[in-house]
Amino acid sequence: DQCFFSSQKLSGNFDLQIRLAGVSASDAWAKAGLMARESLDANSRMAAVLGTPSLSGCVFESRSTTGGVAVMNGGFPVNYPNTWLRLERVGNQFSGYASFDALNWTRLGSVTLALPATVYFGLAASSHSAAQTTTVRWRDWEPTAVRTVAAPRRPWEPLGPSSRKTGLAISEILYKPAPR
Repeated sequence: DQCFFSSQKLSGNFDLQIRLAGVSASDAWAKAGLMARESLDANSRMAAVLGTPSLSGCVFESRSTTGGVAVMNGGFPVNYPNTWLRLERVGNQFSGYASFDALNWTRLGSVTLALPATVYFGLAASSHSAAQTTTVRWRDWEPTAVRTVAAPRRPWEPLGPSSRKTGLAISEILYKPAPR
């Protein structure tokens, strides 16, 4: 599915963040963000915090067994170029967060994975389609300085896809049309 993973080995606990400035709309479920993996083998155990092109928003994704199904948790709207993602490891606990400003974080999910002390950590991107590529813009990779966790203040109900198989969202219904 046109997956890309640029990594380095990282040992011990970490708390790193990056600004996801944009993900091209190759597919509603194209994803990009931070990932920690047990190995570079396909379907290895992993934890990731990822952003999608639009309505699907940001999610925390993890695979707790080698070859198992990846599970998604949480939801946070994207606001490119101001979508911040954060992945934290404390012992065997991996947690993913999202933010609009890198100051106030919303926890998307967490998982307990008994991974080795040294993991492959880096940037991941997937187009979610073998026939399409996606373009990602990352900025401001750095250790997390502010760790305030709070719910985002949104004056609106976020839109969401009407089905898991399409990115189509019904955002308005004309209940009583004007006389013609």
